[in-house]
Amino acid sequence: MKIGLIHTTMNSIGPSNSAFQTLGKEIECINFLNEGVMPELRSKGATPRVRREILQMAWNAEAAGAQGIMLNCSLMSPYAEELQTYVDVPLISADLAMLAYVVKKASRVGVIATVPAAGPTTKRLLLEMASQQEKDIQVEVAVIPAAFTALNDGDEAKHNKLIQEAARNFDGKVDKIVFAQISMVRALQGGFTTDTEIVTSPTISAKTLIQRILSKK
Repeated sequence: MKIGLIHTTMNSIGPSNSAFQTLGKEIECINFLNEGVMPELRSKGATPRVRREILQMAWNAEAAGAQGIMLNCSLMSPYAEELQTYVDVPLISADLAMLAYVVKKASRVGVIATVPAAGPTTKRLLLEMASQQEKDIQVEVAVIPAAFTALNDGDEAKHNKLIQEAARNFDGKVDKIVFAQISMVRALQGGFTTDTEIVTSPTISAKTLIQRILSKK
């Protein structure tokens, strides 16, 4: 089974590939990366040009034989349904499956993001999902751009430390702690845990996409 993974930063490649590798040796991941859209995506949002660039990667994945596509960019999550209409294989956002789980399980949520725009985007999606299910939830957001800068500068230890500090600040005050971006998963290395469950997208989303593919057959 071939899976197409779409990235807008190299930082998401490792965690997303690892998640699929744990699900079986028969799964082959094909990675498509376009870091060039990130500056525009962060400053202006998902402009028509950005959406075209993302869609081109989806078409490339489909042409390469991918039976399913995962969009590994939290800022593009609101557009996953739109992109699905242009490809014939299942396409999901890595974030949406995770957020659906959180809405089902929690009433108080703490969101941690390292890209400023990702925090509000994740909060909006959580509130929209909760509203659709007629459920009231409270969402608090902590944005730590210094962690994103540290990771891009190669200082993974600082990146992880800043995220862990933010998680400790939420611990015991919310029902679930959400890492808004796949790249943040590395902060859990070394066995870092909190009493409050930390929810990340790779494993939940990988399982969701595989189920979508199998149900289509």
